Amino acid sequence: PGQILGYKQSGLPDFVLDNLPKNKVLIEKAREEALKLVSEDPDLKNNTFLNLVKDFLVVTLSLGLTVLVIFVAWRLFRILF
Repeated sequence: PGQILGYKQSGLPDFVLDNLPKNKVLIEKAREEALKLVSEDPDLKNNTFLNLVKDFLVVTLSLGLTVLVIFVAWRLFRILF
C-alpha cells in the first residue's frame, strides 16, 4: 500500500502525484502516443502488446477455472466418500 500524495507508492519511485509538474513532458508524450495509437487502430485489434495480454488472461482464467473445478470436485469427493 502506498500514499496517493506521498513518496511511499508502488511503481516508479520518481513519478508521484506531487511531481506532476516535473513530469509534464512525460505526461504530454504519453498522451500523444495514446492518441496516435487510438487514431491508427480505434479497436486496438492490431496492438501486439494488448493481444498478448488478452491471450494471457484467457489462458490464465481458463486454467484458473479448471483448477477451481478440480479442487471443488476433489473436496466434494473427500466429503462424500
